[in-house]
This record gives sequence, C-alpha cells and structure tokens, in this order.
Amino acid sequence: MKTPSVIFLLLLTIANMLFCTSCHPAQEPLLQELDAVIAGKEMYCTNKELMLNKIKTSLGDTHSDALRYEIYTHLYEEYTHYAVDSAFLCATQRLELAKKMRDEKLVQQSNLDLAHLYVYAGVYPAALAILDNVFRPIDEKSLPTYYHVRRTCYEAMAAECQLPSQKKAYATQMALYRDSLRNRLHEPDIALFFVTTEAMMDSGHYEDVLRLLLPKMQDSSTYVHDKAVLAYIVARAHNGLGNRQQAIHYFAISAINDLKTPVREYRSLQYLALLLYETGDVSRAYRYISTAINDAIAASANMNMPFMSTLIPVISNAYQIKMQDKENRQRTMIWMISLLLVLLAIALTIVYRQKRKVIFAERKKQIANKQLFNLNKDLMEINNKMRDANQIKDTYVIQYMNLCSQYIGRVETYRLHLNKIATTEGTSAMMTALQSSIFLDDKLKEFYNNFDSTFLHLFPNFVQQFNNLLRTEGRITLKAGKLLNTELRVFALIRLGITDSAKIAEFLRHSVNTVYNYRIKMRGLALNKTDDFEKQVMMLG
Repeated sequence: MKTPSVIFLLLLTIANMLFCTSCHPAQEPLLQELDAVIAGKEMYCTNKELMLNKIKTSLGDTHSDALRYEIYTHLYEEYTHYAVDSAFLCATQRLELAKKMRDEKLVQQSNLDLAHLYVYAGVYPAALAILDNVFRPIDEKSLPTYYHVRRTCYEAMAAECQLPSQKKAYATQMALYRDSLRNRLHEPDIALFFVTTEAMMDSGHYEDVLRLLLPKMQDSSTYVHDKAVLAYIVARAHNGLGNRQQAIHYFAISAINDLKTPVREYRSLQYLALLLYETGDVSRAYRYISTAINDAIAASANMNMPFMSTLIPVISNAYQIKMQDKENRQRTMIWMISLLLVLLAIALTIVYRQKRKVIFAERKKQIANKQLFNLNKDLMEINNKMRDANQIKDTYVIQYMNLCSQYIGRVETYRLHLNKIATTEGTSAMMTALQSSIFLDDKLKEFYNNFDSTFLHLFPNFVQQFNNLLRTEGRITLKAGKLLNTELRVFALIRLGITDSAKIAEFLRHSVNTVYNYRIKMRGLALNKTDDFEKQVMMLG
C-alpha cells in the first residue's frame, strides 16, 4: 500500500527540480513584482502616451511663443528618458521659438538641451561641438545643465574608450565637471545626491553613501523616478561593499520605479541582469537585458548600448546553454516520469486487486459474523430456556420431595385414624369412612394450591402477561383468594412444557375434551389468532 505514495513523492521531487530554481529566495517576491511590472509595462507606456498627447493638444490652443516654449519644455522633459527622437523634435522647436523671441538665455538653454540629447543618442562629437560653441557667458541658471552635459558626455566616452591613457583623461574631465556641477546644485535637487554620492563611491566611501541616502528613500514626498535614482545609487553602494543580495534588492526597486515612471533610458535593469547572471539566474538575466535593449532601441538612446552589447552575448550564450541543459533534463525527467507512471499504474492495479480481496474477505467476515451472531443469539435463547428449565426442575424437585414427605406422613395419620375407627366403632364405620371423598377432595385442593403458589413463585407476572395476549373481553379475572383457575392451570402446564392434552387432563383430573376446549377457547380470545399463541405462552416469564 505504500508504493503509490512513494511514487507520488518522487513525482513531486521531480517537479520541484524542474520548476523551483530560484538562486535568491530572499529577493524572490521583489523579483516577481518586477516580472509583473515588465509584463504590464505597455500599460504604463500607454498611460504616458495619453498624457503626452494631452500636452500636445494644448499647443493648438496656444498662440503665445512664450507659452508654446513652456509646453515644448514640458514635452522635452517627459521625452528625454523615454523617446530621444521625440525629445529632439521638442528641443529643436524650443530653439526655434527662443531664436524667434530673440531670447539669448533661452537659446543657450535650448542648445544645451540639444547637446544633452546628442549624448544620450551616443553622438558625442556633436554634443561637444554644441558645448564648445554655446553662447558665452553661460547664464547662471544654465550652468548646472552645462556641467551636467559635460560630465555625462565624458563619462560615456570614458566607458567606451579602449585606450587606457585616453580613458583616464576622459575620467579626469568627468570628475572635474562633476565637482563643478556639485558646487552649483542645492537641495532638494536629486542631481546633487547623485554627483555627491558618485564622488564618494569613487573614493570607496560606500557606507557613507548608505547613511546619506537610506533616510531619503524613506521620505514619502520623494518622486517615483527620484526613488529609482536613489535606489540605483544605494544598490551600487551595496555592490561595492560586496552585499550582493542587497544590491539585487535595490536594483530591483530602482528598475520597478523606472518602468512605472515610465522611462526607457535606464541602468538599473542592466546591472540587475548582470548580478542575476553571476548568481546563476540566467533566465531572468536574459529577460531583463533583452527588455533593457528593446527599451533603449525604442528610445533611440545609444549611450548605454556599449555596456549592454558586452553583456548580451555572454548572457545569451549562457541562456542558450541553460535552455539546452534544461531541455535535456526535461527529456530525462519525462522518461523518468513515464517510467514512474507505468510503475504507479502497476502498483495501483496490485492495490486494486488487493483491495478487492480485502473487500471480499471483509464481506465473508461480515457474513460469518452475522452467522456467529445468530448462532450466539440461538445459544443464548437455549441457555435461557435451559436456565429456566433448570430453575423449574430444581423448584419442582424440592416441592415434589416436600409433598412426598408430607403425603407419607398424612397416609400414616389416615391409617392410624382408620385403625382407631375400626377398633372403637367397628368395621362398618371404617368402611363408611373409606367410601367418603372428603379426604381426597381436601388433598386435591391442597395439591392445586401448592402447584399454584410454586408456579407463581417461578413466574410471578404470568397472569398479567397471559392477559396481555388476550383481547379485553377474554381476559381472566380471578376471585378473591384464588391464585390460578382451571384455564390458567392448563396454560401454566403448557408454559412448563407439558403440551399433551391427555397428560394435562390427567394432571388436572379433567377430561381430555375439557382441556381441548379450554385451549381452543383461549386461542379464539387471543389478540393474534394464529397457531403461535401457545408458543407465545411458552415464552412468558
């Protein structure tokens, strides 16, 4: 009976081997949430497109160049990390409006924004050309943008450069412009936290970064995209400290907030894919890097493409190897499951046959138990009858011995009485005494009284129980002082097992016809007029 259970447990174990492959169970709920966000990211994009279309609609209702400039600024900010091509169109329109309004400061800001977009698009020479030729002096409000674009451009060029000396030169320029930018920023600008913590991490002060940013992440007033930026920095700090699981946790938070914003130019999902690949979760790593590349292509953001292009062959190759291995394991498991199913079918067949045998044996046992119960019941009835018979026998034996002793004494007394009559009164007087029935009648009456009292001692409720077998009009009512009458004595003898009418007639000193008539009469008065009446009488007591 244990075989099917063992096979079932083996099937569960195989299923667990096939489907439970998480390498980081602590982060699994958060990664599942990220999977759900990726699966539904089209919804976030649709909502953003509806919002952007609503802003575009307002352009048709506005004829003021200043207001149109503000609207294009709003569209530019929304498109920058979402669709670089659309952001280019908005930035170009802003530049034309700024020139039309002859506002040098707005022209300057618009050129800087165009340079920023060239950086995102990966066209670094064009970005530097704009930065080098931008109108001087640069407005105070535009300086942070200028430094930020310079810093971002040199950072991207350093990341792509293969010559160590040139790479170092770009990194130096990036650090210089980052410091200049930091000096121009003020709280609560999220860029200040970004450049400050970037410099701290370059110096290896990862714990200081965590102390600075973790309280900021708990602030409910922080915007969704700002939380994405903060979580990205925290994840990098944990990664620098070697806290890989925490890094995965915060990269996942950052990616969730990026995709919900939504933006298509981001870094968190790329770094998360790399960490998951390193921890063995190749399937997720492949899905995440594929999502990041598709979003970058959709956004026309080429700045991060070199980094992703180095990851995709490695992850893709590992993914293909894993899929092949999984396919091989699945094929093996299918054969094992098939074998186990065959074994299970055989085991179930054996169990079914055994169960049928058990059911058959149980049925035979029930029949035997029923027969045994009936035999036991019959035996108990026989024992009860034997007990009653023994009790009756004992009582009547004792009574018989007492009567014999009494009658011997009485016969002796009667003999002495006759002898006295013969001696004193003569033979004729003795003959007269012998011919009298007074003595016999007295003794017979005494005999019946002894029989009645002895019988009722054995069956004290006989009269009541006998009347219960009769209809109301046929029930017997005894005279005062009477224990039994002739009818009751007839059925009392039947209760004692004497069923022959001749013997009953002899015992009661009546004719056989008289006894027979009594029996017919009582049977006719019975509640149940069947031949079972006297059997019912024999069961009384």
